[in-house]
Parts: sequence; C-alpha cells; structure tokens
Amino acid sequence: MGSEKLSEYLKRERELRGISLDEISEGTKIPKRSLIYMESGKWDELPGEVFIKGFLKSYAEFIGLTPEEILLRYQEEKSKEESEKGTGQENHSKTLIKNTGIFLLILIIAIILGYFAFETLNKDAISPPKAGNTTLQMRPPSKDGEAY
Repeated sequence: MGSEKLSEYLKRERELRGISLDEISEGTKIPKRSLIYMESGKWDELPGEVFIKGFLKSYAEFIGLTPEEILLRYQEEKSKEESEKGTGQENHSKTLIKNTGIFLLILIIAIILGYFAFETLNKDAISPPKAGNTTLQMRPPSKDGEAY
C-alpha cells in the first residue's frame, strides 16, 4: 500500500480480479461515470461525502476487499489533503490581510492629504478681504430722494 493512492489501489485490485467497471456498475448500481471518477481520484466530481463512502463500501464488497479498511484509507488520504490545502490557505489569508492593511493605510493617508488640500484651497478662495486701506465711498442721495 505504501505511497499508492486509494484510487490507484482500487483500480489495480479490480483489474487483478478481472472485473470490469460495467460489472461493478451493474452489481452495485453505482453509475459507471462515478466509478471512473473514483479510480481516477477525482473525489470532488462525486456527489458528496455520504455518497462517496457508500460507493467505496459497495465497491469494496463487490470486488472482495474489506470495506472498513477502504473507508479508513479514504479518510486518511482526505485528512492529509485537507491539511496540505490548509497550509496554503493560511498563507493566502495572511497575504490577503497584509494587502488589505496596506491598502487601508494608503487610503487613510490619501483622505488626510485630500482633506488638508481641500481646506487650504477653500481657505484662500473664501476668506474675506483683509481690513486695511479699503474704503467704501458713499454718495449722498440725489435731490429727488433716490439713490444712484
């Protein structure tokens, strides 16, 4: 058994016994396509965990293997694959968090700079004229009482 994958082991054992996929499909009612996926290790193409375990049990019984051993081997392979995927996902999560932090920092800096630039420009545009030598000249009203 060593490093041989479960899918390879199932196919080898079936072929050693001279049993075809059609025979297994007919005897177990497992669709042939699902049997092909099982022997190819394409577990994610199968309908779901409950079905996979049921298929493995039926397959093992049909060709003369111990179902409990096959199910145990499947669980071990699955656990190993999940732990390997988990490490990659953790690294991806750390990178995503780091990139998000950098993005937020840049965004905050841009908002602060934009605020100060806006305030500075508005201050110059809206500020009232400085008090100084500016005088308002008023004309006296005209003789008929109307202002110019």
